[in-house]
Amino acid sequence: MTRRLKLTLYHALFGKEPGDRLRLVLEIVITGLVLASLLAIILESVPALHDQYQREFHLFESIAIASGPCGMAKSVKTSSV
Repeated sequence: MTRRLKLTLYHALFGKEPGDRLRLVLEIVITGLVLASLLAIILESVPALHDQYQREFHLFESIAIASGPCGMAKSVKTSSV
């Protein structure tokens, strides 16, 4: 990974300043993904929904897992401050 890309990702996750627009958008996306994941877990526990939408639940779970490192990096950095 190039230095410029690392710096861009760092600023996107942790922002240059509190009002940084990119950081705000990223925080909203991460929060939305967490809430959507919780809702998916609840809905998937209903047998009729699980049987009918099994492929969709699996696809969503794959996307959520793949995007998880961004959220974890954000929470680790925030908790260490």
